[in-house]
Amino acid sequence: MLVPPAPELAASLADTDHGDRHILAAAASAGAWVIVTPDVDDFGRADLARLGVSAVNPDLFLAHMMTEAMYRFTLERLAHARTLEPNTPATIHASLGRVHPRLAAAMRAAFPRVEPLPSADAAPAEVFRGDRCLACGRPLSTPQSLACGVGPECTRPGGFPQPTSAVE
Repeated sequence: MLVPPAPELAASLADTDHGDRHILAAAASAGAWVIVTPDVDDFGRADLARLGVSAVNPDLFLAHMMTEAMYRFTLERLAHARTLEPNTPATIHASLGRVHPRLAAAMRAAFPRVEPLPSADAAPAEVFRGDRCLACGRPLSTPQSLACGVGPECTRPGGFPQPTSAVE
């Protein structure tokens, strides 16, 4: 998202990593309620709460926001463009388990005979921080919703949000 810088707002942030303050300030200025980042713990809890923004790891974001149809379409497009392994939707799905274990687990039904590879890296210490639903931006209030980043009104069976777009 291209937004004008918000240096005054960035300067007012207290518990966000100095190198990431401009990102949080720009997101808040643009009206975004979520920042997708591998560095969730760089964003201060008090700053996020004050600005009404949440930070979420890409793996958790994709696991919550992608539908099975979106996932299959994406892997088919990736497979079509690849000549080297992994170069089929199923083998790409398996290899995604190494970097996006939550996404691979959430999409297990798309490839029921394929076991995702185990994660190559240690799990991040924190994958969600904030008090806004990553799907709709409403305030989160229950311990469960604060832990997973999704409000009960957005959750569909299986623990994932209701799709918010016409893409299915």
